[in-house]
Amino acid sequence: MAENHANDCHYLMKGDDEETCIDGLNTPNKHQNEEFWKKKTSRWEEGSSLRRMLKVFIFVIVLLFVTNLVYEQTKENSKKLDDLSLATIQHGESSSADEENEVVAAANDEGLHQETSGNGNKADLLQMNVANETTKMLTARQTIDSALKALQRDVGPEYASELFGSLRFWNRRYIKQKLIRALLGQNGCPGKAQSDHDFIMSFAGTSVTAGHDNYFNESYPIVLERLLLDSYTAAGLNLEVRNHAMGFNPAIPAAFCVRSQLGEDTDVAAWEFEMSISGPLKNAYVEEWMRNALYLPKRPALLMLNGGGGSRKPASDEDILEPRTGPPPLYGYGGDKGDLFEYYDAFGVHSQAMHEAVWKLDHLDKFNFHALVQAGKSTPKPAKWHPGPGGHLLRAQILAHHYLRLLDEAIISVLAALHGENTMPKLETLLETTTPLEQDPTVNEFKLPPPLYCDDFFCGSPASCAMTFKPIAQGSLLELVVSPPELKTAKPTIESQNNSMWHTQLITYDQNAVVNARNRGAQYLDMKYVLQGNKYAGPLVLGVETHNKHHMLFCQPPGSGENQAPIGRNSSILVDGKDSPFELEDSFYLTHTIRAPCWATKHQLEPGNHTITITPTNADGKYISLSAVIWF
Repeated sequence: MAENHANDCHYLMKGDDEETCIDGLNTPNKHQNEEFWKKKTSRWEEGSSLRRMLKVFIFVIVLLFVTNLVYEQTKENSKKLDDLSLATIQHGESSSADEENEVVAAANDEGLHQETSGNGNKADLLQMNVANETTKMLTARQTIDSALKALQRDVGPEYASELFGSLRFWNRRYIKQKLIRALLGQNGCPGKAQSDHDFIMSFAGTSVTAGHDNYFNESYPIVLERLLLDSYTAAGLNLEVRNHAMGFNPAIPAAFCVRSQLGEDTDVAAWEFEMSISGPLKNAYVEEWMRNALYLPKRPALLMLNGGGGSRKPASDEDILEPRTGPPPLYGYGGDKGDLFEYYDAFGVHSQAMHEAVWKLDHLDKFNFHALVQAGKSTPKPAKWHPGPGGHLLRAQILAHHYLRLLDEAIISVLAALHGENTMPKLETLLETTTPLEQDPTVNEFKLPPPLYCDDFFCGSPASCAMTFKPIAQGSLLELVVSPPELKTAKPTIESQNNSMWHTQLITYDQNAVVNARNRGAQYLDMKYVLQGNKYAGPLVLGVETHNKHHMLFCQPPGSGENQAPIGRNSSILVDGKDSPFELEDSFYLTHTIRAPCWATKHQLEPGNHTITITPTNADGKYISLSAVIWF
């Protein structure tokens, strides 16, 4: 067994007693290496000098023969695969041919802007057998090629350029570098016990992304996972695509709750809230979400998506649409201070807009309003802004095309580093972390660039959020409950409970829709549970640990049911036993997104552990409800 370690990159990379932060990899390799070479040298000391020289000579000849055989086979297979159609589909993106021509210099790629573990900036490689890894990656390239050909065939080769060109990149290499880390087993979340080969895409947004009026498994994030899964699995990656979008989901407080909704282990964070923001503060709401996504430990790449199906709706069934000419209006956010996507381009910003994809094609039967929005929906009276299965499939195909190509480019870079001279320095350079984040040495904390449109009051530090809405990746509001203690473990209900105790139930106006969706097997994940109680329920006590001096925000669900009372005017709040009245610290900012008011404490909380006591005071017996609590 020891002889197999000669081709083991892991043993060449480990430093003295270094250990990774991922469970299962905590192997002190210094002593293993010493024992390994000790056994080697002890064997060589046996026999005469001539026998030793003969053994060395034979060993060197065999090693050279095997190395040359593997290298020539790799070069031949790589050349064959490079001739495949991966290099023939170039549609409005950074030239993949240019990327592939750079493989020899792949070690000079930009580093991933990702927070590293406490083990230092030089990542430790997992054990990698060069021959096995080469075979696996070449097989993955063949799987990718087949998937790309299938995508081009399904959308139509004559339309591929227009459709695939609707996804625009501001920093393609940022995403490629994440995939390189995953291929080399270095993409674990700092301090978390999980697989280092994980690659996680998380989607947040509205009913458009949640798949409403369709079946959940027809929503484009879930279709995207199916389109990518074979290729990513063949490359040894654990792909997960999370669809955590919610219907009737305002941008605020969602922008504060990115960590809860998407999860700390997210590699690509996708935003689709276009239809829930408007007015003079829309750039601030977009930036708020972007910044809280970038505060996540893995600094995810940002995928910004518009809503809707993209096709024009004809005035009548008899109306014939004329083809459009000229370029489409480009999707984006910004103003006199600059473009938001460009401002955060260092973090792998990329965007996709369906109106850009079908701008010159929506007069055709394959891409018209009927095909992408109306046809195939599973509800009798669907919303006209929800895409149908055709629209979800098309967006998934566009995203899949680029994420397949990115994976292929990452594989090419890894193969170039694995073969030839200076393998270890090349691998080290591929994994080198060079972050653009400013670091304050006094607090050892990474900071983002100054906010462009969002007030520093809200955007100057990362927000923490506990929610009752589902789906979430972490951070349930019930986990904060101190009293009444039974509430912490009580299961939410779809039916109204109508009792005088604090309880968690589905918001009243959503109950019929949820029941109907379940009856037809839609399998949606989004559930708007709320924590509610009235004056007969007594005080609700929460325990919170804050990290920055700031106000706390208490958010109510979107819309106001007949039996709901505004929390800010119908309850009292004590912070650590001291009165701290609710007030709208900035009512225009917190409520202008429509439908989801967030109330702030009058006084700022110092960093540390705090007890929050909320007591309903309204005389009419209406419930006050909570859907999110936010602190900084």
